[in-house]
Amino acid sequence: MGVEMTRYTEDNELWRFETARYAVTLHAIEEDMDPSDSFESEDDVEFARSGDPAAWFCAAVRVVNKKTGIELGSDVLGGCSYKSFRDFYSGHRDRDPANRNTLAMKAKNVVICHYFPDMVSQAIDNARDTLANLAA
Repeated sequence: MGVEMTRYTEDNELWRFETARYAVTLHAIEEDMDPSDSFESEDDVEFARSGDPAAWFCAAVRVVNKKTGIELGSDVLGGCSYKSFRDFYSGHRDRDPANRNTLAMKAKNVVICHYFPDMVSQAIDNARDTLANLAA
């Protein structure tokens, strides 16, 4: 079983975190799916079709070897619709505690869904698996 790897490009990069050897990046990719397949509300569909790139996109988090440019792990989420790209990748750090998964919100049985932190974790896990498979 071989490990599939793709080349990294900097197109549509929204966010980046680097270590000495690796870069973890977030990219926006054009969404091919029609928003009406994802939303029931016409207002939501209309917003996604507004023409604003952040209103309808795929998010891709990638872990890349900085020396070779080879992607080692990734996670992709389609059907993203936000007021801005920044809302997607920084919403989990909102200053308003009501918009974060705080202990006070958990005590009320309220869970706020922020996809980005989980995507970063998943991409890193995938990269670790790739490196382990290459070493085996």
